[in-house]
Amino acid sequence: MLRPYKPFIPKGISEIIDYLGMMVLESPTFVDKTGYFPHRNLEVAFYELNEGLGLIRKTLGEERYLKLMEMSDRMRALFEADPEQKTGDTLKGCEIIHEMEDLLIQKARKS
Repeated sequence: MLRPYKPFIPKGISEIIDYLGMMVLESPTFVDKTGYFPHRNLEVAFYELNEGLGLIRKTLGEERYLKLMEMSDRMRALFEADPEQKTGDTLKGCEIIHEMEDLLIQKARKS
């Protein structure tokens, strides 16, 4: 019997930065290869990321929040377009992850 999966929503800038690091490792499909989290997939990964960004929206400020959400959307489209890592879109998606990390680190330093 499968255990019910409760999504992990990162809380705070540091948890989101850590989460983005995990996303680099699990991209482009975000399927858990260990079998421990059979419900894990691209849909769940982006739900968790976007919900986490929503939790810190006020901390980020509206402009930075909207930019990060737009980056998330672009990144997701790239991963969806390259599930077998053959076109280079996965690499482009990972580059967006690093840009997102940089934006979050800048905000954390200013706080």
